[in-house]
Amino acid sequence: MKRNVFLFVLLTVVGLIVGSCTKVDDIEPLIQEGDHDYFTIGVGKQVMFAPGNLAEDGRSFVEHQWESGGLFGWGTGNNPGLTSTDWQDYLTFCDWGDSIEGEWRTLTKNEWNWVLWGRTDASNKRTRGTVNGVHGLVLLPGKWTLPEGCSFTPGSIGYDSNVYSPSQWQQMEAAGAVFLPVTDFREGDVVYNGEDGGTYWTSTPANMSWGGAYFWSFDFEILLSGGFNQSYYGRAVRLAHDVK
Repeated sequence: MKRNVFLFVLLTVVGLIVGSCTKVDDIEPLIQEGDHDYFTIGVGKQVMFAPGNLAEDGRSFVEHQWESGGLFGWGTGNNPGLTSTDWQDYLTFCDWGDSIEGEWRTLTKNEWNWVLWGRTDASNKRTRGTVNGVHGLVLLPGKWTLPEGCSFTPGSIGYDSNVYSPSQWQQMEAAGAVFLPVTDFREGDVVYNGEDGGTYWTSTPANMSWGGAYFWSFDFEILLSGGFNQSYYGRAVRLAHDVK
């Protein structure tokens, strides 16, 4: 699939009716523990991200941050294996974090926008990179000290400027960095190559008349927030934990 087709799919406009499990935008943010700062997701809100994407079983995390994990229809925390293309099967958002010990949840559209765009010096806290041969997006927390022997060039176009071995990424991760790998995407049972781009669900419905939800995405040069399309598309999920 060509890159322009990939971007077209990302920007397809459709809508959705919301059910009673939908979470609201004012829930406190998610975070991860450590000797580093967390990720600000709004005024007075911080979170810590899960140690990796949601695994294919929908009930656990992948072992390493460079693994893409599973592809899920929107809000299928109660039924992560659902692959129906009937939009009426996705009227209710049930968070995948509800089935995982530790109070994990999915960030809202506005919270992801804050992480990607709204934080202080946000443009210097994100870049594209390669970890263990896998392309993706690198995000830094609020407080940050670059580990010795590692490098970080913010705002890179392409994936060649920030390259990390597994041992180097272990140091980066210990210092608070987060890696979101490129992903494929799915429609029904058909999986499409993401062409070196990644798409991740938010918990926010698009409130259209016939099914849809918001996601955010990136490729080797474009970072998009606030895209939406059919909720039956299978996308990656990265959960977070509110900082108490």
